[in-house]
Amino acid sequence: MGTMGTVHRTCVERWLGSSNKNNCEICNYQYQTEHHPRPFIDWLKHPARASDRRNLIGDLVCFLVLMPLASVSCWLCINGSMQFAEQLKTRWESVGLLILSLFLLVTFSSWCVVSDTFVAVSSCNENVYLNYISLLQP
Repeated sequence: MGTMGTVHRTCVERWLGSSNKNNCEICNYQYQTEHHPRPFIDWLKHPARASDRRNLIGDLVCFLVLMPLASVSCWLCINGSMQFAEQLKTRWESVGLLILSLFLLVTFSSWCVVSDTFVAVSSCNENVYLNYISLLQP
């Protein structure tokens, strides 16, 4: 395996996983690898970075606080919009409340997608395994 001669397979796999690469940085040898997502429980027990667990807890707290706030705010905006729609003189308030409700939903949904994507594509959130054929080639 490159210039190191014999190297522990698990050490190479851990190095490839933490560097998020499939090739040697010294000789550019391309390893044949398989990437498997780490189980969530394993990730909680042994996070790759110390800040991962703290960020996850922060995101969960924000979700638990923002979800009810966003739901109640949208409900209030839609109910207010329906009441304003019944009054013929105040159509613009009704439209404004509907736009505000839509903005709240889009903002909250975007935050959920971004925070979920950050956890999913974390560079150290997967296990890397070398294929046996890759080990036999120089």
